[in-house]
Amino acid sequence: MAKNALETAGAERRKEKVMLYNKKYSARVSGARGYAGFRNRLRIKRFLGLINPKPGERILEIGCNDGGLLSALKEREAEVFGVDVNEDALSRIPDLDVRVASAENTGFPSGTFHKICAFEVLEHVPDVQAALREVSRLLVPHGKCYLSVPYEIIRGEQALGDAIFAYGDIRKARSLHLHKLTPKKIMRLTEGLPLKKVFSGLWFIPAPSFVLVLEKT
Repeated sequence: MAKNALETAGAERRKEKVMLYNKKYSARVSGARGYAGFRNRLRIKRFLGLINPKPGERILEIGCNDGGLLSALKEREAEVFGVDVNEDALSRIPDLDVRVASAENTGFPSGTFHKICAFEVLEHVPDVQAALREVSRLLVPHGKCYLSVPYEIIRGEQALGDAIFAYGDIRKARSLHLHKLTPKKIMRLTEGLPLKKVFSGLWFIPAPSFVLVLEKT
C-alpha cells in the first residue's frame, strides 16, 4: 500500500508539472517582445559573460526552455545540451541536443560536462538537494556550475506576472516557485558534496537575482 501511495503521489506531481509548464507558460517566459524580450536578452548577455564558454567545452543547461541561451553558447563553438520538463518548449528547438528530463534525473552519464548552468530554475525544482547531487555527478573534476535564483521577500512574488498571464490565477505563483532560495541555503544543501563556492552576488537581470558559481573539487 505504501509503495502504491508513493507511486500515486509521484504521478500527481508529474501531472501538475505538465499542467504548469505548458505551451502558454513557455510563451510567457521566452517572449521576444516587451518586458519579456528585454529580460531575456539581458539575461543571455549577462549569463554568457559569466559562463565564458570555450570551443569544445561540453555544457549542459538545466531548464533550457526554448534554447535561447543554448544557441548563444553554441555560437561560441561549445558542445551544448539541454533538459527541460516543458515538452512544448523543447519541440520548438529543432537543431540542438535537448531532451525532456528533470533537474533531479537528467539521464546523462557521470562526468560528462565541463560546465552546467541552471538560471532561475532551482526555485521550481521539488527536490533541490537531489538536483545539486545530479550536478555534482555530471561535472568533470574542476568543472563549474552556474546558478541563479530570484531574490524574493515572499516566495513566489517574482512569479506573480507569470501566474496571471499563463493561468489567470495569482495563487499559482507559489506552485511555480516552490522555494525561496539564497546562496547560503544552497550551500547548506551541498554539504557532503564535492562542490565549493567560487562566486556569489546579487545581480539585477533585470529583477534582482542571486548568482552563484560552484566548482567541483
